[in-house]
Amino acid sequence: MPGKDIIDGFRGTLDFYVSRGVICVRAWPRGKNAGIAPGALLYQPAFARVNRLKKHVSATLQTAYNRYTVGGSNTWADQCIVTYFGNNAPNDLPLP
Repeated sequence: MPGKDIIDGFRGTLDFYVSRGVICVRAWPRGKNAGIAPGALLYQPAFARVNRLKKHVSATLQTAYNRYTVGGSNTWADQCIVTYFGNNAPNDLPLP
């Protein structure tokens, strides 16, 4: 258990629990969400659609996406989303 001085450093109500034998503490409740940005709201339906569609991507297309992303941090699913939105750029380059 952390010392009293560490516990006193937390703000608000504390939630103590044990996870896999380790004593954990978190501040509860967390701050209120500032809201969703208008741009994010605009793309939510399209993002939901591509996430539903990628469940049906064939193994052949997944392999192609995997080959395209070799050497980068993107997965085939990341590349599928990027391609869907038409921002297909070389792996790990910032998108415009």
